[in-house]
Amino acid sequence: MRSSSPTTSAGVLLAFLQPISTESDEASANEKIDLLPTAITANVLGIKTARQYRAANIEYKKRHLVICETEDLARANVKQMLKFLEGENIGGKWDIRAYREVEIFDLEKSSKAAETIMVALMQPSPAGAADLDAWYREEHNQQMSEQPSWLRTCRYSLVSQQTSTSGGSEGFQELSFLAIHEFGEGEQLGDSVKALEPISEWTMKVMKDAVGIDAAIYRRT
Repeated sequence: MRSSSPTTSAGVLLAFLQPISTESDEASANEKIDLLPTAITANVLGIKTARQYRAANIEYKKRHLVICETEDLARANVKQMLKFLEGENIGGKWDIRAYREVEIFDLEKSSKAAETIMVALMQPSPAGAADLDAWYREEHNQQMSEQPSWLRTCRYSLVSQQTSTSGGSEGFQELSFLAIHEFGEGEQLGDSVKALEPISEWTMKVMKDAVGIDAAIYRRT
């Protein structure tokens, strides 16, 4: 198994969309959303690639997610991203987050985009950040790698965040630790995130100590 050191300037921008449109204009909104990856790479400074995903659980509020990769996080501005996305008039509340790369844990280096991802956002207690990082490195990465069709786990740390002003910011809490677990064909995740068995004492401690947790399964559209 390979765990690579972070590239100092590399990172990702995550653009979550919580739709507020009615069923009558949902089809039109989905068409616009499907075009976003191409539009973002052409119009937003510093973005190398963009991939669009949809939440597997239809009850999950943040239905859409665009993951944008950048080789230089300093050039990728969350305010510019938010301004561009709101200008697309899709309808809904945007939550834009910039994260710097912390660790890539995988079987082999690959640029192929995953069809299914598990996105895990966490906010540790003030004294729990080091323990959360150690839990990933010493236990959870390996446990995830044993799941069917797992490809890699990418971990990041929050740098900045911007949310839509219209409709308030409910549900858009600061969550500084991000892990994106990537899977290929044949994964058995289902539509909602479930705890991995067996649940260790360390896992229970990390979950109990966390101030905030938000996790979901997304699939490419």
